[in-house]
Amino acid sequence: MLFIHKKLIRKLTTPYIEANMQICYAQSQSFASYSSKTILLLNHDKLIILFLNFFSSKVIHTLEIPVTDLQEQNYNTGSLLDALWSFQSNGQRWRFRIIKKILPLGTMQQDFLDFLQHHIIRQSNITKKTLYISSVQKNRSCIGVFWVHDVLNRITTVY
Repeated sequence: MLFIHKKLIRKLTTPYIEANMQICYAQSQSFASYSSKTILLLNHDKLIILFLNFFSSKVIHTLEIPVTDLQEQNYNTGSLLDALWSFQSNGQRWRFRIIKKILPLGTMQQDFLDFLQHHIIRQSNITKKTLYISSVQKNRSCIGVFWVHDVLNRITTVY
């Protein structure tokens, strides 16, 4: 991580970057990883994981995962310095440690984390709550009317 700077990140991601992609440098903590040093590229459609060599100077493997395949997501901002993002896709568990602030990268890390929270994690939660509401409404043994006051935060049940 000593050699990471914005120019290097842009050089490594140029062949893979698409429209509206957010970029961040992360450490992979998964057994399925080709390397612990990674660059994550994320937009509304897909996540691209670039695995880097020991000196973070070359991409040794790439992996594309559609955002719709990200299941059992967990986002934890436990400490002030980093965030942990984990998910499951195609039977494999992935976990990334994302440092919130790397000075040579400017706001790149924080922009990625903000996009992740507002567009990926929140969308996943909305989908889960919508599926829950529709399954409860289809269940005829349930007595009551369900009102969704704030889909993002809570579900209130009125009997």
